[in-house]
Amino acid sequence: MKSGCYSDGARGIYQGEHIQHVAIDLGWPEKIALSDHEHYYEVIDEAIDYLNNTCALVGHYWGNNENGNFGLWEN
Repeated sequence: MKSGCYSDGARGIYQGEHIQHVAIDLGWPEKIALSDHEHYYEVIDEAIDYLNNTCALVGHYWGNNENGNFGLWEN
């Protein structure tokens, strides 16, 4: 796994879907919440929590940078 951008902020609201796919590809056992708009952002937060708790490199975190891009960044 390399640090850097995994999802460009230009995806807008669809970036959350991509974040969930990244987490699933890395072992997250959850289903994607696309049609469930009420819980969409909660599920994205859960996916990011999973990535940070199980897949982050030492000295790195999963999240958005100042440009709105999602990825694995150095602290």
